[in-house]
Amino acid sequence: MKNVSSGSVLRVSLFGRVRIEVGRARTPVAVPNRTLPMLAYLLLHRAGATDRRLLSAALWPDDDEASARTRLRSNLHALVHALPALPGASWLSRDADSIRWNAGAPLWLDVAEFAVSSRDPQRLEEAIALYAGEVAEGLDGEWLTGERERYRQAVLTALETLMVRHRERREFAPAFAAARRLLDIDPWREDVVRRLISMRYESGDGAGALAEFEAFARRLREEMGTDPMPETLALRERLARGVAVQDAPALVAFDAVRVSSAERGEPLPFIGRQQEFRALVERWSRAAQGHGGTVLIGGEAGIGKTRLTNELERHVEDSGGRVLRGSTSFPEAIPYQSLVEALRGALPLVAAADLPAVWFGALGALLPELRERRADWAPLAALEGERERQRLFEAIVRALLALAGPRPLLLILEDVHWANEATFAALLSLGRRVALAPVLVVATHRDEETPRAHPLRRLRRELQAQGLVDSVAPQPLLLEDLSTLPSRVPALRDRVGSIRSLHARSGGNPLFLTHLIQSLTDDDDSVPQPLRRLVAALLERLTERARTIVEIGALIGQQFSIEVVREVTGWGEVVVLNALDELIERRLVREVGASRGFEYGFTHQLVHAAALETIPALLAQRRHRQIALVLEKLYLEPRGEVVSALARHHELATDFDAAARRYLDAAQCAAGLGATDEALAHLTRGLGLPAPAWRLPLLCERESLYARSGDRSGQRADLNELASIAADGDDEDLKCDVLYRRAQFAGATGARDEQGALLAELRRRVAGLPRWEPALFYAEALHFERLGLFDETKHAAERAIAAFDATKDRNRQVEFAVPRSANSGAPWNAGRERTAP
Repeated sequence: MKNVSSGSVLRVSLFGRVRIEVGRARTPVAVPNRTLPMLAYLLLHRAGATDRRLLSAALWPDDDEASARTRLRSNLHALVHALPALPGASWLSRDADSIRWNAGAPLWLDVAEFAVSSRDPQRLEEAIALYAGEVAEGLDGEWLTGERERYRQAVLTALETLMVRHRERREFAPAFAAARRLLDIDPWREDVVRRLISMRYESGDGAGALAEFEAFARRLREEMGTDPMPETLALRERLARGVAVQDAPALVAFDAVRVSSAERGEPLPFIGRQQEFRALVERWSRAAQGHGGTVLIGGEAGIGKTRLTNELERHVEDSGGRVLRGSTSFPEAIPYQSLVEALRGALPLVAAADLPAVWFGALGALLPELRERRADWAPLAALEGERERQRLFEAIVRALLALAGPRPLLLILEDVHWANEATFAALLSLGRRVALAPVLVVATHRDEETPRAHPLRRLRRELQAQGLVDSVAPQPLLLEDLSTLPSRVPALRDRVGSIRSLHARSGGNPLFLTHLIQSLTDDDDSVPQPLRRLVAALLERLTERARTIVEIGALIGQQFSIEVVREVTGWGEVVVLNALDELIERRLVREVGASRGFEYGFTHQLVHAAALETIPALLAQRRHRQIALVLEKLYLEPRGEVVSALARHHELATDFDAAARRYLDAAQCAAGLGATDEALAHLTRGLGLPAPAWRLPLLCERESLYARSGDRSGQRADLNELASIAADGDDEDLKCDVLYRRAQFAGATGARDEQGALLAELRRRVAGLPRWEPALFYAEALHFERLGLFDETKHAAERAIAAFDATKDRNRQVEFAVPRSANSGAPWNAGRERTAP
């Protein structure tokens, strides 16, 4: 082990293969290969201390904890002895729980230099020169994924900035070099290929521009088995005709989209939406320049809102923007569902975002997966009421702004009319914050599902008052919009006379029109106009297996999991996939990626609703029971959307005890996220079931939530019922619990005398139940404090602390000091956990 002399620096390069050198001569340092992952991890997380448990779990995720800790100690010992000696100090600071890189040690680190220079517009070339390849090339580990993606996106942004800068100055040689380097890193960035072709043409090298296209098209076919995008084909045709390449984003983008729709062979090309699409492209252009905002796209079901956002998404991705997408199911599966889906779809980028640890801690409530991806993740202390929710909103906003840093961000949220109050509160917070950021939020909704009192209307009014929202309202297609269909849709080439009939029968609704055109390929001109009847006709022509999957999928929800379908049917994967292929071909089902674990979904909400209507009631009940049993088996500790789905399936299967239990679980999950309205809805739904064994815990939970939200009317009604239940029984714990709750209610409503009397009665009952003494003394301390009796307050507080210490129950001591979000300090389980038999 060599010494580091005064003035010498340890040089570590993490881009490409890890390299370690020391001194002016850059003498290589021999560090065992097995210790390189640890070194890389500590350097990439050098800003703070790294917990030993998290480090060992990240480096050896397949080992048990004891084995991983042993390997950690062994590798740490080897690393310390391999690094050159540092006079008077050490490279690493260690204690029993954590390891930290010594910030004062003489270190040159390429990723640190890259971070500084990439943020300086004048030093982008320096940053790019440092990027010798992905971080820690050759090393394995899931923890590296986010780090690699973060630096990869940063260098791509730098290269793109340089390319645009040189092109504007007509410095074509360095612009070509930047484009080439960018394609070396991300070879399938077709938008960059188009820019390179255009720059070749602008430089006077028309033959070179066409050669660039041919080379890319050949490589695309050989390696990917596909053809260039229609936009690229359109550009090639323009160049071949000698048409000058001009930057006219809105017009060029719309023309390209029209070509794109026809070339993809979709039943209905993107027609009749020129005005709406140009408005969206113009709004995106402003957002990309830092003037963000919100756009609400509203209209009747099937009017083409999703198609409009799909085309905008293609335009944004083609222009180098970043797109996140989420949707809301009916009913909303979890609070903030569309935002959660959007963030979950970009989880590696979220985990790699440059954010303080506190915001990752807050986001962990929405995205538990972050806990595995962030070594610095730690749970946060609970806050009171609205403060908890505002912290969560701030975390969401900061995460989205961080993702918009390298590339402007388009956030598409579909079907927000199904969302609950909590989601709209988050969207209001987001809408106010993105006004000066490169973020455009586009939310789609159905007009018929948003009456005057709907929270979406309030969201629109509040954002309109500040000039922060735009609205787009696609209208039914006109007859003249369909005039080009026969030349663009194969099914209509010999049916020119059908256009007027198709328009009349569909009412200009693109979804109805699409299915009517599709039905023509089956030579069935008698397909009825209403979509429900159309879907019923399509279902009749399906194979038995495909119809079974439609039934099960529709009962699961608008989106469904292939794993659940397989478990319910008992079929093999090949059989299920073949049946799904049939449904996709009939355009009843589509692939949706792996959103929330659901790989497939119905093409539209109305298709889902129509499919549900075809299922006999007894069969639906039996299927719901099967689905519930499968979900219980697949998710041993269900949370979020799974537990609320379980409650619904149990209820529809008439298994009311199981449904009530799961509604209680769903309420506690929602309350933990600050979504009080959703939690109350779950509890009220559970209380409406004939499940007497679960009435008491559901009532106790709801009374606590009413207390927290300040709904005294609802709280009083629940307290009266709880008092009646307690009076009819001989459960002393319940009697104490109800007295405690009534005393807290009296204090909250200013009835001091009544509160004093209730506490006196509680004191008499507690005489035989010492485990209730901490709660009693705690309540008395609060009561005396409100009365201004400070000596009595001090005495009661001291007795409460002594009683807590006597019970040695630290968890309950914290519970009373910082009330739980789902309990608001009312300890209905103070005597014991109260659960149904």
